[in-house]
Amino acid sequence: MNTTMKLVLATAVSSAFTSVTLADVPNVFTANTPAKASEVNANFTALDNDITALGADLDGIDDNVDAIDARVTSLEANGTTSDPYTTVAINCGEDADALKDALDDSRNTTTRTTYNVTGACNAVFIVRNDVKIVGSDGASILAGTTEDEPEAVFIDGQSSVRLQDITLGGALFARNSSSVRFDNVTLPTAVQDGDEYQTNVTIRTAYLRVNSGSVNNLALHLNRNASVDIRSSITGAAAQAIADANSSLVVDSENVTFTTLEAIGSSFIYVANLVAEDVIVESGSVLEADALSVSNEMEAWGNSRISVWGDATITNETQIAQASSFVSDGDVSSGVFECESNSMFQILGNLTVTDTFEWDESNTNGLSLQRGCHGQYGVDEENGGTLTGSFIKDNYSGLLDGQYMEVTQE
Repeated sequence: MNTTMKLVLATAVSSAFTSVTLADVPNVFTANTPAKASEVNANFTALDNDITALGADLDGIDDNVDAIDARVTSLEANGTTSDPYTTVAINCGEDADALKDALDDSRNTTTRTTYNVTGACNAVFIVRNDVKIVGSDGASILAGTTEDEPEAVFIDGQSSVRLQDITLGGALFARNSSSVRFDNVTLPTAVQDGDEYQTNVTIRTAYLRVNSGSVNNLALHLNRNASVDIRSSITGAAAQAIADANSSLVVDSENVTFTTLEAIGSSFIYVANLVAEDVIVESGSVLEADALSVSNEMEAWGNSRISVWGDATITNETQIAQASSFVSDGDVSSGVFECESNSMFQILGNLTVTDTFEWDESNTNGLSLQRGCHGQYGVDEENGGTLTGSFIKDNYSGLLDGQYMEVTQE
């Protein structure tokens, strides 16, 4: 065997022993036991290799951090910022599409942006966004210009939108789990369409809070599990509010009036002090009020309920029909009062009817109980209460006073 072969063989054997040795590191030494230099050196070699590997890992982490920083810089350059709150000035006097374009460019952002707006802005679409639009110097958002898109503000895709100190020249439509807040928002004039009004605020599977200002001109339609809260500080005269398809309207203010108020399709309405021209509660719905004053007609129909926790005054007509009910904790006065078809009423105070039915040839009766209506008045009155006015009832109906005595016709 020549010298070269010997050297190669020695190197191979040495490498093999080194590999075996490194595989067994770290070597553990005990007291009073001699340590071999090769084992000590093997420990240091393994430690050095570990440090080198960790350094390579740190270099990789630094590269990843640099890449993330570059991505954030790119997103901010394209309108998406890491700052959760931003404020942008919008001058629609110079560019009527400025607000529309800004909202289009900021879709899907996680940033809450406040737009301080001046001038008259063209109609806007707010989709998957979190924004506050604050007007000044008479700022407004104009109605849409096409028949298919007539709204001034269209809100969709779980957006959160606050409108403050701004005038809407057209309708607002919010849907799909969006949340809307009004602070001193001026609405367009409500347009009458037959017996109702054309809706200028539609809340569909969404939420609206009227937080401050007035409800003047409001023609509201909420449906498909929608909710609306009108806070206690609100004033004004709303043209119409319709809660439909399992929706709810809560009015804490005592200084709001309605031309028409409707709860239909398993919906719920509460009004602290209900003042309206017409009240309609239908199809499994419920209306509650602390006090009630209706200048024309009130109707509960189709397994519905009206509850008043105080006095109730209905100028023209009350109709409770089709398995519905009416309850009042105070006195009730109505022009005429008609109850029929397996319905009931209970009045804790006194009952007064001030008019007579047009169909009553005797022109004497203002209270009618027909086809299985059961009514009672005077429950909280010591003498059983007072019925002012004449009534008519069939053999399938009954009328009790507060002492649970059957009231007979004179």
